[in-house]
Amino acid sequence: MVKVRQSYAEVTATQRRLLKQKEQADALAEDWYKRAQLALGKGAEDLAKEALTRRLTQLDEAANLQSQIDAQ
Repeated sequence: MVKVRQSYAEVTATQRRLLKQKEQADALAEDWYKRAQLALGKGAEDLAKEALTRRLTQLDEAANLQSQIDAQ
């Protein structure tokens, strides 16, 4: 019974960690999107492209984390 509780606690802790990491990746993706909009507003297309590239990286990371969460 103790091992079952320990395993449950480990799974729960892992799921919480993954959820927190996904929330952070989503927040960073939103931040990069806002930066891209700001850069476009100032006419800096190269900076906007870089910001959107970084946003895509964060969205990929969030999707990967979501797959891990779903697998649990």
